[in-house]
Amino acid sequence: TFVPTRATKIIEVNDSKIEIQLEKCNPLRVNKAILCCGAFSSGIVRKSYFTDKVNINAFYGVGTGGLITSEHKHIRLPELMGIKRTVNRGGECGHHFVPCDSSIYFGASNFFSKYPVKEVQASSLLELLRGVEAFWGADVIQKLSVKTLTGFRSITDDAIPMIGPIDEKVFLLYGTARDGFTWAPFYSKLASSWSAGKLDKNNQWIDLCSP
Repeated sequence: TFVPTRATKIIEVNDSKIEIQLEKCNPLRVNKAILCCGAFSSGIVRKSYFTDKVNINAFYGVGTGGLITSEHKHIRLPELMGIKRTVNRGGECGHHFVPCDSSIYFGASNFFSKYPVKEVQASSLLELLRGVEAFWGADVIQKLSVKTLTGFRSITDDAIPMIGPIDEKVFLLYGTARDGFTWAPFYSKLASSWSAGKLDKNNQWIDLCSP
Protein backbone atom coordinates (compact mmCIF):
# COMPACT_ATOMS: atom_id res chain seq x y z
CA THR A 1 0.00 0.00 0.00
CA PHE A 2 1.35 3.40 -1.00
CA VAL A 3 0.63 6.23 1.47
CA PRO A 4 1.26 9.67 -0.11
CA THR A 5 2.68 11.46 2.91
CA ARG A 6 5.85 11.74 5.00
CA ALA A 7 6.84 9.64 7.98
CA THR A 8 7.79 11.69 11.05
CA LYS A 9 8.87 9.14 13.68
CA ILE A 10 8.67 5.51 14.75
CA ILE A 11 7.21 4.56 18.14
CA GLU A 12 7.70 1.23 19.89
CA VAL A 13 4.32 -0.17 20.91
CA ASN A 14 5.54 -3.43 22.46
CA ASP A 15 8.17 -6.13 21.88
CA SER A 16 6.66 -7.11 18.52
CA LYS A 17 4.89 -3.96 17.24
CA ILE A 18 5.90 -0.48 16.14
CA GLU A 19 3.87 2.49 14.99
CA ILE A 20 4.96 4.75 12.13
CA GLN A 21 3.70 8.29 12.68
CA LEU A 22 2.70 10.03 9.44
CA GLU A 23 2.38 13.71 8.61
CA LYS A 24 -1.10 13.74 7.06
CA CYS A 25 -2.53 10.26 7.65
CA ASN A 26 -3.37 7.91 10.49
CA PRO A 27 -0.33 6.06 11.87
CA LEU A 28 0.63 2.63 10.57
CA ARG A 29 1.01 -0.18 13.11
CA VAL A 30 3.32 -2.90 11.77
CA ASN A 31 5.67 -5.67 12.86
CA LYS A 32 8.68 -4.48 10.86
CA ALA A 33 9.82 -1.37 8.96
CA ILE A 34 12.73 -0.46 6.70
CA LEU A 35 13.75 3.18 7.17
CA CYS A 36 14.95 4.27 3.73
CA CYS A 37 14.25 8.00 3.44
CA GLY A 38 17.58 9.26 2.15
CA ALA A 39 18.78 12.51 3.70
CA PHE A 40 15.48 12.84 5.58
CA SER A 41 16.19 9.66 7.56
CA SER A 42 18.24 11.36 10.30
CA GLY A 43 15.34 13.63 11.20
CA ILE A 44 13.10 10.59 11.68
CA VAL A 45 15.78 8.78 13.71
CA ARG A 46 16.16 11.73 16.10
CA LYS A 47 12.44 11.54 16.99
CA SER A 48 12.16 7.74 17.17
CA TYR A 49 12.44 5.30 20.05
CA PHE A 50 15.86 4.01 18.97
CA THR A 51 17.59 7.40 18.63
CA ASP A 52 20.08 6.60 21.43
CA LYS A 53 21.34 3.63 19.41
CA VAL A 54 22.40 5.75 16.40
CA ASN A 55 25.38 8.09 16.82
CA ILE A 56 26.07 8.78 13.13
CA ASN A 57 24.45 11.76 11.41
CA ALA A 58 23.37 11.94 7.78
CA PHE A 59 23.74 15.13 5.77
CA TYR A 60 22.10 16.41 2.64
CA GLY A 61 24.45 15.89 -0.27
CA VAL A 62 22.99 18.63 -2.46
CA GLY A 63 23.34 17.77 -6.13
CA THR A 64 22.87 20.39 -8.82
CA GLY A 65 22.17 19.74 -12.48
CA GLY A 66 20.15 21.19 -15.31
CA LEU A 67 18.35 20.76 -18.60
CA ILE A 68 19.54 22.47 -21.75
CA THR A 69 16.55 23.47 -23.86
CA SER A 70 15.71 25.67 -26.84
CA GLU A 71 12.75 28.04 -26.70
CA HIS A 72 13.15 29.02 -30.36
CA LYS A 73 11.91 26.83 -33.19
CA HIS A 74 14.75 27.89 -35.47
CA ILE A 75 17.45 26.89 -32.95
CA ARG A 76 18.11 23.18 -32.49
CA LEU A 77 19.76 21.45 -29.60
CA PRO A 78 23.28 20.14 -30.19
CA GLU A 79 23.35 16.57 -31.44
CA LEU A 80 24.23 14.05 -28.77
CA MET A 81 24.49 10.31 -29.39
CA GLY A 82 24.40 8.45 -26.08
CA ILE A 83 25.67 9.57 -22.69
CA LYS A 84 28.90 11.57 -22.58
CA ARG A 85 31.01 11.97 -19.46
CA THR A 86 34.26 13.66 -18.49
CA VAL A 87 36.71 12.41 -15.87
CA ASN A 88 36.07 12.96 -12.15
CA ARG A 89 36.82 16.36 -10.67
CA GLY A 90 38.44 15.66 -7.29
CA GLY A 91 35.64 14.72 -4.89
CA GLU A 92 32.96 15.30 -7.51
CA CYS A 93 31.93 13.26 -10.50
CA GLY A 94 32.83 14.48 -13.97
CA HIS A 95 30.49 16.52 -16.13
CA HIS A 96 27.98 14.28 -17.83
CA PHE A 97 25.43 14.89 -20.57
CA VAL A 98 22.34 12.76 -21.18
CA PRO A 99 20.00 13.19 -24.18
CA CYS A 100 16.30 13.51 -23.26
CA ASP A 101 13.15 13.91 -25.40
CA SER A 102 13.34 17.67 -25.86
CA SER A 103 16.36 18.63 -23.77
CA ILE A 104 19.83 17.55 -22.69
CA TYR A 105 20.54 16.86 -19.03
CA PHE A 106 23.87 18.08 -17.64
CA GLY A 107 25.35 17.63 -14.18
CA ALA A 108 26.36 17.37 -11.53
CA SER A 109 27.86 19.29 -8.67
CA ASN A 110 27.69 18.37 -5.00
CA PHE A 111 28.07 19.96 -1.56
CA PHE A 112 27.06 18.94 1.95
CA SER A 113 24.46 20.70 4.08
CA LYS A 114 22.70 20.11 7.40
CA TYR A 115 19.54 21.51 5.84
CA PRO A 116 17.53 20.66 2.71
CA VAL A 117 18.78 23.47 0.45
CA LYS A 118 16.20 23.89 -2.30
CA GLU A 119 17.75 26.54 -4.51
CA VAL A 120 20.74 26.11 -6.80
CA GLN A 121 23.99 27.63 -5.54
CA ALA A 122 25.37 30.21 -7.96
CA SER A 123 28.91 28.80 -7.68
CA SER A 124 27.69 25.27 -8.52
CA LEU A 125 25.75 26.47 -11.55
CA LEU A 126 28.69 28.55 -12.77
CA GLU A 127 31.02 25.55 -12.58
CA LEU A 128 28.56 23.36 -14.47
CA LEU A 129 27.97 25.94 -17.20
CA ARG A 130 31.72 26.26 -17.70
CA GLY A 131 31.76 22.52 -18.31
CA VAL A 132 28.89 22.80 -20.77
CA GLU A 133 30.65 25.63 -22.61
CA ALA A 134 33.91 23.65 -22.76
CA PHE A 135 32.04 20.66 -24.19
CA TRP A 136 30.04 22.44 -26.92
CA GLY A 137 31.54 25.88 -27.28
CA ALA A 138 30.32 29.34 -26.34
CA ASP A 139 28.67 30.04 -29.70
CA VAL A 140 26.25 27.12 -29.21
CA ILE A 141 25.45 27.74 -25.55
CA GLN A 142 24.63 31.43 -25.98
CA LYS A 143 21.54 30.52 -28.02
CA LEU A 144 20.06 28.01 -25.58
CA SER A 145 18.14 28.09 -22.28
CA VAL A 146 18.75 26.25 -19.00
CA LYS A 147 16.36 24.84 -16.41
CA THR A 148 18.11 24.13 -13.10
CA LEU A 149 17.55 21.04 -10.95
CA THR A 150 18.39 20.19 -7.33
CA GLY A 151 18.26 16.84 -5.52
CA PHE A 152 19.55 15.25 -2.32
CA ARG A 153 21.99 12.39 -1.89
CA SER A 154 22.28 11.31 1.73
CA ILE A 155 25.79 10.90 3.13
CA THR A 156 26.90 10.08 6.68
CA ASP A 157 29.60 11.57 8.95
CA ASP A 158 32.12 8.91 7.95
CA ALA A 159 30.81 8.36 4.38
CA ILE A 160 29.90 4.74 5.24
CA PRO A 161 26.25 3.89 4.48
CA MET A 162 23.92 3.21 7.41
CA ILE A 163 22.72 -0.31 6.65
CA GLY A 164 21.56 -2.82 9.22
CA PRO A 165 19.00 -3.69 11.87
CA ILE A 166 18.42 -1.59 14.98
CA ASP A 167 16.49 -4.47 16.50
CA GLU A 168 14.04 -7.11 15.30
CA LYS A 169 11.58 -4.43 14.17
CA VAL A 170 13.54 -1.69 12.33
CA PHE A 171 16.17 -1.89 9.58
CA LEU A 172 18.07 1.26 8.57
CA LEU A 173 19.07 1.82 4.95
CA TYR A 174 20.36 5.29 4.00
CA GLY A 175 23.52 7.36 3.60
CA THR A 176 24.44 5.70 0.29
CA ALA A 177 25.55 9.01 -1.29
CA ARG A 178 25.65 8.95 -5.10
CA ASP A 179 25.97 5.15 -5.28
CA GLY A 180 22.47 4.29 -4.06
CA PHE A 181 20.97 3.42 -7.44
CA THR A 182 24.05 1.45 -8.49
CA TRP A 183 24.00 -0.72 -5.37
CA ALA A 184 20.19 -0.87 -5.02
CA PRO A 185 19.85 -4.58 -6.03
CA PHE A 186 22.38 -5.60 -3.37
CA TYR A 187 20.93 -3.33 -0.67
CA SER A 188 17.38 -4.51 -1.36
CA LYS A 189 18.55 -8.13 -1.06
CA LEU A 190 19.96 -7.38 2.42
CA ALA A 191 16.75 -5.63 3.48
CA SER A 192 14.46 -8.35 2.14
CA SER A 193 16.57 -11.06 3.79
CA TRP A 194 16.22 -9.25 7.12
CA SER A 195 12.47 -8.84 6.62
CA ALA A 196 12.13 -12.58 6.00
CA GLY A 197 14.28 -13.44 9.02
CA LYS A 198 17.05 -14.86 6.85
CA LEU A 199 19.79 -12.22 7.18
CA ASP A 200 23.22 -13.77 7.78
CA LYS A 201 24.44 -12.38 11.10
CA ASN A 202 28.05 -12.86 9.93
CA ASN A 203 27.58 -10.71 6.81
CA GLN A 204 30.73 -8.59 6.45
CA TRP A 205 28.84 -5.71 4.80
CA ILE A 206 26.44 -5.49 7.75
CA ASP A 207 29.41 -5.60 10.15
CA LEU A 208 30.85 -2.53 8.38
CA CYS A 209 27.66 -0.51 7.93
CA SER A 210 25.41 -1.53 10.82
CA PRO A 211 24.40 1.24 13.25
